[in-house]
Amino acid sequence: RLHDFLMLDIPAIDTVELTQIIYPTLDSFQLEDIASSLGYDLLNAHDALADAKATVYVFKELFKKVTKLPLVTLEKLEKLSSSTTHETFLFFREALSYARNFKAPLAEDLVVVNQLAMKNPEHLTVHETQSEKTSYPFSKEEKEKYLPSDYSFREVQAEMMDLIYNYLNADLSLEKLAIEVPPGVGKSLGYLFPAAFIATPKKPIVISTYTTVLQNQLIDETLPVLEKMLHRKIKTTLVKSSEHYLSLSVFERWLKQITAEDSEAYLSMRILVRLTETTTGDLSEINAGSHLDLSFWHDIRATKNQYTDDYWKDYDFYERIKATSKDSEIIITN
Repeated sequence: RLHDFLMLDIPAIDTVELTQIIYPTLDSFQLEDIASSLGYDLLNAHDALADAKATVYVFKELFKKVTKLPLVTLEKLEKLSSSTTHETFLFFREALSYARNFKAPLAEDLVVVNQLAMKNPEHLTVHETQSEKTSYPFSKEEKEKYLPSDYSFREVQAEMMDLIYNYLNADLSLEKLAIEVPPGVGKSLGYLFPAAFIATPKKPIVISTYTTVLQNQLIDETLPVLEKMLHRKIKTTLVKSSEHYLSLSVFERWLKQITAEDSEAYLSMRILVRLTETTTGDLSEINAGSHLDLSFWHDIRATKNQYTDDYWKDYDFYERIKATSKDSEIIITN
């Protein structure tokens, strides 16, 4: 209006909201960060033309991903899409039409249970031939053989490893072992390395941490390094308290009563997409932002003594975590 142009009357589709639904685990939903996560380098952020080109790229990538979702998931997304802003629902309507015409088969690692598509637990079960454990390396020379090329031998870390190995390897010890070491020593590897030589599924070792941040650091960073050093897979389970995990029984009941007018519809769309990706059902994987206080967000979580419908018993996330932990060498909890 300021420049005597007519008001736009074309549909408005919110790509940020679409990204929050289709990529629910992203840490940031700023255009520059979204584009970067999808492989686009936005060099001149906040420049109108550069932002427009980046938005087109993001829009196309969003459409590619959503049309590859299982048809049952896309149908539910389209049904709930009226809850989105402006005319964003048109995106899901078009995506569903495209997917129905394309008729792609269900991905091999997915399964549909009572009209909910999710990762197939049976597909996740990998039967591996475990290599024999070697003897613990006490000397500096023996330890150095395990170290990656970008790691240097640290005397204090090696001393810590030996202390922990001897303590854990003792038949019976009434003593407690407390170790304090300076920063930069590599404490995580200092206790996980000796633990890996002793832990077995019959006698697992539990690593209890103070924060979930450290839990994730051990799983995502330290353990892959350790497995590379030992040239074998270490059976590890990350166990959190039950309320971290989605209850499929409760979520399914919610879905049956939610309409597009409900505030829970938007979050349900994000969970539906995440179900096709997650192997843990950990709701903290979803960047819920300001929706963390919604009662729905708390109601759909598992409880220790929750009722689980029979057809969900083999798929329930919390039960699967507990079952997996029984066959683990190392259990990480808090």
